[in-house]
Amino acid sequence: MGAVVSFAVASSIVLALLYLMYKWLFASEKQPRYNRAVIWGIYALSFVGLPLCGVAMGFAESLFSSREEQPAITLDGITASIVDGTQSGGNLFSWVIVLYLSGAAFATVLTVITAVRLARMIRGGEHLRCEGYVLVLTARRDVAPFSFGRFIVMNREDYGADGQIMGQCKK
Repeated sequence: MGAVVSFAVASSIVLALLYLMYKWLFASEKQPRYNRAVIWGIYALSFVGLPLCGVAMGFAESLFSSREEQPAITLDGITASIVDGTQSGGNLFSWVIVLYLSGAAFATVLTVITAVRLARMIRGGEHLRCEGYVLVLTARRDVAPFSFGRFIVMNREDYGADGQIMGQCKK
C-alpha cells in the first residue's frame, strides 16, 4: 500500500510540474491537435515515466524507511526486540497520505460539480439538430460559446448575431 501511495504522490508531482511547463511554454499555441498530443504525452510520462526510471521507489525507500535495526534479545527460542517509540517516520507518511487523499477528494468534488452544472445547462437549453452536432441555445448571457462532445452551447444573442455561420439546423 505504501508503494502505491508514494507512486501516486510522486506521479502527481511530476504531472503538476509538467503541466506547469506546458502552460508556460505551449498553451498559447493555436494548434489543438498539437496541444492535445502534448497533454496526452504529459499524462503518459507522469504515469509510466516514474516506474521506468525507478525514482518513485527509490524516493519512497529513502524517505520513509530510515528506521535502523533495533537490537533483539533471544531467550529459549523467544525473540524480543526493543521498539523505540520516538521514531516519527510513519507520522510524516500518514500526513502525506492525508494531504494527497484530501486533494484528490477535493478535485473529485469539483469535477462532479462542474459535470452536474454542464449537464443542467445542456439539458435546459433549446436543442437544434444540425449536421453531426446538436446546437444548444441558452438564455444565460454570461455563457461564452463552447463545445462538449457533440454539443455546441451558445447564448441566444450570439446565435442571433452570427447564426448563419452555423448552417441549417432544425428543432
